Amino acid sequence: MQPAKRRKTLILFSPPPPEDKTETLIPSSFPPLEELPSNVIDEILFKLPQKSLARLKCTCRTLRSHISNPDFESEYFSRVGPGLIHVSSFASNYLCFNPFVFSQVSKPNSESDSDEDDYAGCDRFSVHLPMHCQILASHGGLVLMFMKQLCIFNPITRQFRFLTHESSQAMRRCVVREPEKRVVHAERSARIGLVVEQIDRMTQMFKIVCVDELRAANPDESRFGFDIYKLNSWKKSKATVSCPRSNISRHTKPVYFNGALHWLRNNGSIIAFDPETEEAKLIPTTYPSSEPDFTVWLGAADGQLILILATEEVISVFSLVDHEKPDWTLVRSIKNDALDDGDWLFWSIVAYDGKVLVLQETKGCEGKGRVLHKYSMRDNKWGILGLMPRWLDANRDFCRYIPSWSSVAELQSWHSTFAAARQGTLAARLRCLGPIMDLIDPQRKPKQSNFWLSL
Repeated sequence: MQPAKRRKTLILFSPPPPEDKTETLIPSSFPPLEELPSNVIDEILFKLPQKSLARLKCTCRTLRSHISNPDFESEYFSRVGPGLIHVSSFASNYLCFNPFVFSQVSKPNSESDSDEDDYAGCDRFSVHLPMHCQILASHGGLVLMFMKQLCIFNPITRQFRFLTHESSQAMRRCVVREPEKRVVHAERSARIGLVVEQIDRMTQMFKIVCVDELRAANPDESRFGFDIYKLNSWKKSKATVSCPRSNISRHTKPVYFNGALHWLRNNGSIIAFDPETEEAKLIPTTYPSSEPDFTVWLGAADGQLILILATEEVISVFSLVDHEKPDWTLVRSIKNDALDDGDWLFWSIVAYDGKVLVLQETKGCEGKGRVLHKYSMRDNKWGILGLMPRWLDANRDFCRYIPSWSSVAELQSWHSTFAAARQGTLAARLRCLGPIMDLIDPQRKPKQSNFWLSL
C-alpha cells in the first residue's frame, strides 16, 4: 500500500497597489474641458495634424462636437490645408498643387541654365498622369474635374463619382472632341460652377450648374439659361436672364457667394443664379476703372463679393457691399512689386482670400521661368509661394482648394470601388484619380506614378 501523497498548497501574494499620484499630477482645481474658453480650445487643436484630431473625436462628446463644427473645420483647414490646384486650360496630363503653407525663400535665378538649381522642389507639388485632365471648380472640400467625363471627388474622405454630361445641352456645347482626347473648350470652362451645401454637420450635397447662351429675340441682347445637376441627373432650369449683349468672361471662374453662383461678363456686369430657388438676375455693375488694360479677377472674401483690377503698377481690390446699389467700393490698393524687374511675358491674379493674394508670372524669354508670388495682407509685403516647371503651359486654370471632412451621400467609396475595378475604362480613370488625391491630401504621402500604373 502506497503512502498518500501530500497535497501542496500554493499561496500567491499580490503586491500592494501603486500609490495614487493623481492628486500630485493633476490638481483638483484644473478646470473641466467644458469650462475652457472656445478660443483656447481652438488654438490648441489648430496645432494638431488631422490624424490626431480624428483620434480626439473618439475620446469624448465635447471634443467630437467641437471638432465637427463646420466653423471650426473651415478655420482649421484654412490654416493647415488650403492650396492651389492648377493645370493647363487646354487639358494636360501634368497637374500641380501648391499649398499655401509652403513658401520658397528665394527667387529663381534668371541667369541660370540649370532647371535643377532653381526648380529642384517642383516635382514635390506635381504629378504626371496617364490621362489628360482639366480642373473646373472647387468648393466645400470637393473638386470637379474633367477626364474624358466629369469627375467629382473629396481627397480627404477618398470619395468620388464619375458623372455623365450627355443629357445636358449646355454641357454638350462646352465639351469638344479632339483627335486623341475629349476636353472642355478652354473658353467655355468658366461657364461651369460647383455648389456644395451643408445638410448637417457631417453631410453635404453638391450641385453643378452650367450657364448656356440662348438665342435672343433682339440681336443687341444676350439671353442665358441654366442646366443643373442634382440628385444624380441633369435638368434644365426654367429661369432665364436677358440683358445687354456681352459674353461670359473666360478669364475668371464663377463664384459662389450668398447662396448664388456669380458669373462675370466682359462688360463688367454679373449674372447671379440661385441653385436652390432657381432664380436668376443681372447685377448691373461696371468696371470701376478707366485704365485701358488691366487683369481682372472675381471672388469672395470676408463676407463680400470681391473684384480685383490689376495693372503692372498697382492692384486694386474692390468689394460689392449692396447688390441693390451695385457700386464697387475700393478697399485696398497694393503696389505690384512682384513685377518690379519688368522681365515678364505673362502674369495674372489667380487667388485672393482676404489674407493672401496670389499672382502667377511667366518670366524670361521664350516663357522660361514661372513663379507664384504671394502678398500677405498682415505683413504688407510680397513673397514667393512656389515655382512651376518652365515648360508648363502659361494658360492655366487655377482653383483654390480648402479640405473638408464632410461626407457626400451621392459619392462612392474609393477603397471598395478600386478593389472591384481592376480592368476596363473605370480602372484607367481610377489610376488617374488616385495620384491626384494623394497629391492634394496634405496628410498623405504621394505614391510614385509607377505604383498606380502597375495596378
